[in-house]
Amino acid sequence: MWEGVLSITYKDTTITNILGDMILTYNFKEDKTYEYTVTSNNKIVHTENGTYTINGKKVVCTSEEGIVTTFIGADDKVFCIEYVKE
Repeated sequence: MWEGVLSITYKDTTITNILGDMILTYNFKEDKTYEYTVTSNNKIVHTENGTYTINGKKVVCTSEEGIVTTFIGADDKVFCIEYVKE
């Protein structure tokens, strides 16, 4: 489960997920872009950029490489419900 709150409007917001020594972070920006980073042992080991759309409680992210990730907000929690890498 992700920590943070998905916005239903386009504004700067952040969600994070901690998996062991890794911190996964999505920084959503007001201009409908996002930056995804993976940090391990205080070093950034992966970065991804793309655009996102909001459809009700769903946020759909599409990376520059075509990876699609869908999040949904429910009961003040954030869940990743889809990850598609072709």
